[in-house]
Amino acid sequence: MRLKEKLSTYLTKSRKRWNTQLAQLKLKTPICKFCGNPIESNSFHSLISDSPKICYKCYSSLTNLWKSFSLDGVKGFGLFRYDDNIRGMIYQFKGCYDYELAPIFLEYNKNYFRYKFKNYVVVPAPSSKESNELRGFNHVIEIFTSLGLEIIPCIEKIDNVKQSDLSHRERKSIGSHLNLQNKTLLRNKKVLLCDDVMTTGSTLKAMIKLVRSCSPKDIKIFVISIRQNATQIRHEND
Repeated sequence: MRLKEKLSTYLTKSRKRWNTQLAQLKLKTPICKFCGNPIESNSFHSLISDSPKICYKCYSSLTNLWKSFSLDGVKGFGLFRYDDNIRGMIYQFKGCYDYELAPIFLEYNKNYFRYKFKNYVVVPAPSSKESNELRGFNHVIEIFTSLGLEIIPCIEKIDNVKQSDLSHRERKSIGSHLNLQNKTLLRNKKVLLCDDVMTTGSTLKAMIKLVRSCSPKDIKIFVISIRQNATQIRHEND
């Protein structure tokens, strides 16, 4: 009898917990894509977004940079400082193939940047065909899709070279590994070059050189994060 009573008590408590969880699901409580915790319905972001993807606690763990810079005469903008927190999120997204994290990087600022870069077309930094096939998506394209701008992935990697495997000197010649598919696609267009992380700026410099050959109307750069030791950029006052 004692065993039956214990089992009955356990099932009753479990049933209450399950009913509570089910009620939360029925209410469609948004869940943070990164930490998995419910996003508080009384948070400011939940009031301005129909379907928030990241909680304020996780987002506020990132170090805002909001820094303007210049690279080869092209004005650029960096959103976050590259530190352990942003590195962990990016690694989980593209290194662990966690596609659900794609919207979180621009979640709190997408409307601002959608307006700031209105009428621009996005040209994403290229990832190798092998990497895209392995993870099932191009991580740069998925991050910047939330801007709602036209995306033209016209620059491709011609091999599977990884910048992380290259020395500082070798990274300067990264342009030899890139190819522009069609020059007419960017003619007379406002072009926004986008990447997730800027370390030396070598990839973006190579992209600038390729895009300039297309006679675009304007070129700007937008990166999610900038390493503190980024070497080829000149910082500007906002």
